[in-house]
Amino acid sequence: MGGMYHLPLQMDGEDKVVGGIVSLRQLAYSLLGLCLGSGFGFTIYSLTGFVLPGFLVGILPLGVGLYMAFWKVDAFGMTADQYWRNRLAYAFRPKAFPYIQDPAAMLPTQEKRRGLQ
Repeated sequence: MGGMYHLPLQMDGEDKVVGGIVSLRQLAYSLLGLCLGSGFGFTIYSLTGFVLPGFLVGILPLGVGLYMAFWKVDAFGMTADQYWRNRLAYAFRPKAFPYIQDPAAMLPTQEKRRGLQ
């Protein structure tokens, strides 16, 4: 009959729930890139009548979707979507600059040595 087996949780990686191959995040980015790429590609093809421009325009969103889904930024130990989310959050968050009371503290060191203020 059946018994209960306690399995350790894998806390360092994503659960590969789609066929044991890809995670839901990877599937979502891949499908989003595929849908946007095919939509843009078919639109350009219907407007121009040429296959190559539609293919080139359609491959860009698919490539970005696959990049966000499967690429890991090894220098920071995170996936590409986490990296870009953090980078954009840093770029657009409000930054506070403390008040500097001594204006000479803002001058470069060479000008301080010369006595220019």
